[in-house]
Amino acid sequence: MAETTSQHKKPSIRNSFIRQLLVFVVFLILLVIGLRVFMKSYTNHGNQIVVEDYRELTIETARDMIKKQKLQYSIEDSTYNADLAPGTIIDQNPKPNSSVKKKRTVYFVINSDSAPPVKMPDLIDNSLRQAELQLKNIGLELGEVSYRPDIAKAVLEQRYRGKKIEPGAVILKGEKVDIIMGDGFGNTTMNIPDLLGLEYGEALVTLNDAGLRVGSLVKEGNISNLNSAIVFEQSPASSPGATLEQGQTIDLYVTGISTDG
Repeated sequence: MAETTSQHKKPSIRNSFIRQLLVFVVFLILLVIGLRVFMKSYTNHGNQIVVEDYRELTIETARDMIKKQKLQYSIEDSTYNADLAPGTIIDQNPKPNSSVKKKRTVYFVINSDSAPPVKMPDLIDNSLRQAELQLKNIGLELGEVSYRPDIAKAVLEQRYRGKKIEPGAVILKGEKVDIIMGDGFGNTTMNIPDLLGLEYGEALVTLNDAGLRVGSLVKEGNISNLNSAIVFEQSPASSPGATLEQGQTIDLYVTGISTDG
């Protein structure tokens, strides 16, 4: 009988231990969850404020809004934007819609009262695209672009308020700089070549060597191969003393029928 009683007690003790262990584990889980909820409630309750978007507002307007939200502000930096009024907020930290505690400081970057000075870059010999990028990189704007006859298709002159401005000269950020570009043709005059009787392909080479271009192309007859077509008329015609400026055009009339006698 003693052995039977001992065997019954062992499973009972084991089951009791397991129940107590489970109860303890559940208790720990509930305790951790409870502490997390409590700490979150304790640290955030009544203190979380959603930061508004103060950008493009004046500092005076933002000051009243911040005071109502029980926040603080500080001007961290200033920059210049010609499109905004002085004192306008350009950027902020924390960003709009961020959650912060009461009395948190919001840092502002505002638009300054005057444009800072910058040094004029050297745009000469650059392409139009390169010149525009150089100006933009230091806060200047591309103004009027005009063209002058020149074989180089590049910046020939840089001007500010109607006068030539040298590289390194001081200019205010946000100002416009006008540039004069070469048109890529120049004003060199060339004798008008005689293209009559040439094949179209030969005429193109001749025009290219002279710095001239084909204008209108008039085809007559059955032309199976344009390069082999014969030039039978041109306008303007070639004559002693007749000239054109580089880049100008000559109209050609071609035929597929040989003009040889």
